[in-house]
Parts: sequence; C-alpha cells; structure tokens
Amino acid sequence: MAWSRPTVHMFGTHKHAKKMQVIRSRIPAPPSRSTPRLSKSDGTTTASPSSSTPSMRKEHTMGQASAHLVGDLPLRSANPQSRSHAPKVQSASTYATTSPYISAHLGEPCTFGSLDHILACGHKVLTLQPEACASNCHQPRSPLVNPRRVDEPFNCLACITEDIRTKLERKADSFRDELEVVARETGKQDEMAWIRKKVEIVGVAWKDQALGEICAKIKGGRMCRAFYLDPEFEQLVETAVQRRVEAKKIERPVMGPDRPKAQAVVPLQEDICHLRPPRTSSPSSSSGSRSSSRSGSRLPVRKR
Repeated sequence: MAWSRPTVHMFGTHKHAKKMQVIRSRIPAPPSRSTPRLSKSDGTTTASPSSSTPSMRKEHTMGQASAHLVGDLPLRSANPQSRSHAPKVQSASTYATTSPYISAHLGEPCTFGSLDHILACGHKVLTLQPEACASNCHQPRSPLVNPRRVDEPFNCLACITEDIRTKLERKADSFRDELEVVARETGKQDEMAWIRKKVEIVGVAWKDQALGEICAKIKGGRMCRAFYLDPEFEQLVETAVQRRVEAKKIERPVMGPDRPKAQAVVPLQEDICHLRPPRTSSPSSSSGSRSSSRSGSRLPVRKR
C-alpha cells in the first residue's frame, strides 16, 4: 500500500494562526530608539511623549526646557530642614594658615593651638592653655608649626625627678654599704631590719633636700605638666609648684580695684597724750579754758 501525505484542513490552520496572534499581542513591544523611556529611582517607567496625551506632551516639553536652562546648577530641596543641615563647602585655602583643630586640642604636638609639646629630651609636656613653643621644643616638620619663643625653656619635670631619683639611689646604696660594715663590727643580730630602719629615718631628710632642689630648678623657666611622673615624687612636685605659684603672687603687684588700700597709721597712746592740752587743778581755769575752746571753735557768722 502506497504511503499518502495527510491533508491539512483549512479550519485547523486558521485557528492556530489566530491563537498565535493573541499570544503575540500579549507580549510588550520593546521601546523604540526614537522614543526612550525615562526611568525613575523607584523602578517605575514613564510613557514616552509620542504615546501620551497632548497635555502630557506639553508638560514634558516644559520640563525639558527647564532642565536645559538649569544645567549643572544644584536644585534646592523642598524640605527646609534638609537645607538648614546641609554641610557648608569651604575652600582649601581657609585652613592654609590655621590649625586643623578649631580650638585648643591635644593632637599633633607643637602645632598651632596645641596644648602638648614634645621637648628635645623626648618627654611630652602639657600646658594649661595654648602657648608658643620654647627653646627646648623639638623641631616639628608640620606646615602648621607653632611660633617659637627662645627667652625661657619649659621646665621638664620628668627630667628633674629622674635626676633627683638617681642621686637618691646612689646615696642610699652608699649609706647601706656603710651600715653593713657598722652592723658587722658591732655584731647586730638582725642586720637587715636595723639597716632598713636607719635608711627610712635618713630618707625623710633626703626628701626635704629633694624638695628644695626641685624648687630651685623650677624657679626659672616656663611651667608645664608632665604626662607621667614617678609616684614617689608626685607629692614633692605638687608642693614645689604650689610654692612657686605663691611666690609669683607675692612678687606680682596687684593693680586695679583689687589693689589693697594703704591703711592710716594709728598713733600710739603716748603721742595722743602729747597732743592734748595740759589740765589745771582750779575749776575756774578749767571752766575758762572750756569757754575759750568753745568760743574758739565757733565759726564766724557771715553778714549779709
């Protein structure tokens, strides 16, 4: 039996074509190059001017014209609070000659407005207010270098206390050696306790000497604070600084309304007795003297 090709009915072909046309109509057409769609930040798209109404086309044209006139100018925000809190743009030349910190700060030492300085010895000191660098400050390479004063250096309390501590240790070592020899010769039973007690007694006098030495060394120069001090010398340094402050108050003359007024010198009782007139024993003379004194004390009456 010969094979024959099946016949296709026209009705089935028409139905299939109609179905494909419906499917194609549901697929959205890609945007044309001549009418690009404008995308928004929220992901929605706006219709092109060609497919919109005449009123929408007019608004779109006016928006394009305003955007062309504005150009690169920044647009103002509709919220007034956002405008008030917007950061102010400052030029780079504003901070060319000033510190990166607006007020007194603890930042890069030996710079404009800084409260800390690094000395040539390597110790860092702290001042109560921004001060110019001293002659013993290190040489910073910052463009915001602080002005320098060469009249008085800073008093480095760390160096002063370290020097005194080294001297005290040498004194204590030599004194212990002497006490060991004495204890050995006298035959002390508890040598270490006896030596320790003697060193503590003499140490009180050594601290008084150290206090006087600190006061003598900080008498000249500019005052400052050290970031770290030996706890053994903290009380001595505070006492020495307090003595210097009190001495400065006495030396400095007080001017203005707070200046103490000169008090009148009160005469002694003997001087007052010499100023009084001598008294007589007779009542008549006393009455006469009283009348004369009264008459002499009267003021002359001016005639009109």
